Amino acid sequence: MISSSTLIITIVIIVVILSPFFYFSIKKRMRNAEFKSLIQDFAAQNNVVLTEFELWNTSGMAIDKSANKLIYVRKTHNHDYVKTCIDLNEIQRSRISETEKNASTATGNTRVTARLDLALVYTNKEKGDEMLEFYNSEYDGYTIANEMELAKKWVNIINLHVSKRK
Repeated sequence: MISSSTLIITIVIIVVILSPFFYFSIKKRMRNAEFKSLIQDFAAQNNVVLTEFELWNTSGMAIDKSANKLIYVRKTHNHDYVKTCIDLNEIQRSRISETEKNASTATGNTRVTARLDLALVYTNKEKGDEMLEFYNSEYDGYTIANEMELAKKWVNIINLHVSKRK
């Protein structure tokens, strides 16, 4: 039989151990809800209805397939927001742009991703490519997580959408 004091101490220890996980989980959920609301407000300002959207780190992307609009929002390292609404009627295709740099490791030098962008290629070549940042090692951390998979997913979504238009 467990004594009541042992049971109370065990419960307190479990609560102390689990409380940071609950705290960060709730904080992340609140941050995502706030960011989703920011994207929805920006979309509404541009008469865009979100058909599909994605949130990652401090970024979000959404598409309105009927209005041919793409919404991109990213919180920068100095806590400002980059907000972009792109008319997909002006886009020929999209592609991934990856910039690498040398990094020192215990086994020597290796190439790592420094920046990952989704590049939108305009049909009007004078405009140049629109670069939508998915990852930047300077302020997103040193390890790229699922940003490459997300970038590939959105390249496919955009390319499929603009190819149907032709």
